[in-house]
Amino acid sequence: MAKPVSVVVTKSDRSGDWFELRCLPSIRENDPAEIIVENGQGTVLDKRSAGLAKATQPFVLVGREDMVLYEWALGKMAKTLEAIKDVSFVYCDWREVSGRKHSARKAKAWDEKDPEACVVALIRREALADLELKDPDGADLWKALAAKGRIGLYIGETLLEVHALNG
Repeated sequence: MAKPVSVVVTKSDRSGDWFELRCLPSIRENDPAEIIVENGQGTVLDKRSAGLAKATQPFVLVGREDMVLYEWALGKMAKTLEAIKDVSFVYCDWREVSGRKHSARKAKAWDEKDPEACVVALIRREALADLELKDPDGADLWKALAAKGRIGLYIGETLLEVHALNG
């Protein structure tokens, strides 16, 4: 049964075939209700904004073209958001992969003063309303959530990998 999740991923040329071969299958394996891939012209912010505007599900995973989700990632994140109603998003640890080198990355504790806690998060769609996003690289999403008083919850588990891509 599909999870009530819209996955939004911005794509560039740098991922080449890797996106189709690794990232997209890992998203599909997690069985979200919809997958929105924004590629083509424009900045990360332009593409992300376009993708978020198309999202219809109660939860939105703001993803990356260089990620591989573990098969239980969306289930774990969605169940946590469903169970804990007073948080706006959940985030987790990840593995950084560069060639044969793997390193565990622990997310920082969510702090509204230093909201660079995570690389990927599952967010309540309503928490994305009225955010003021300006950074063309899309790096201000977490700061915008903090500025609106949105609360994040850390899941102390590694749920994905982020791969170094050539290009």
